[in-house]
Amino acid sequence: MLAAIMSWIEAEATVPASPAAVWQALLDTDQWARWPAAAGSAPGRFTLELLESLAGPAAAVGALRRGSGTLGLPLLGGRTVSWVEQVSDVGAACVLELETLGISSGPWRLRLWLVEQLDGTTRVRCRLISRPAGLHRRLADALFLLRALERHTQATLTGLAQSFAPVVVEVESTLQDGPFEAVAEPVAVVEAEEDAVAA
Repeated sequence: MLAAIMSWIEAEATVPASPAAVWQALLDTDQWARWPAAAGSAPGRFTLELLESLAGPAAAVGALRRGSGTLGLPLLGGRTVSWVEQVSDVGAACVLELETLGISSGPWRLRLWLVEQLDGTTRVRCRLISRPAGLHRRLADALFLLRALERHTQATLTGLAQSFAPVVVEVESTLQDGPFEAVAEPVAVVEAEEDAVAA
């Protein structure tokens, strides 16, 4: 029996926040589509447009999420893709694994690890594994799809890290002659506080 052909990519980033804070951010599915744009990189072949919870708590095995995005195909232009994914593994607020359901071209499995660093930051490692089904899917992986997903995954982790970075703003002071710099709270914290007020 021949072994199944596997494809995979890996990405990682250091987030200036505790593992607990990063974990809560990862469970907020609404943020995932915003992180690549926050990274400031030019759009690639794949753009995540929507990720939403369908059923179950975000950190529970069996929870379902629905995603959709645009994939740029060579010569054919952009095509809309959509999928349903399920939480397949959760480990002590430091491991999150998701697996797609019902994709005829082959399933994907996304696994994230959070590792606390000595300086209090968190190293986030990601591995995306697929089992391509059929010659067309294998060719797509080799020619452009894996590179597109690797770029998107790295941009997502970079955007996640930047969402916790302090924002430095310049304001005019009425107490002294020149402007001074004020360090605002991390974007992720500010957004959480705004949501709490709105609720």
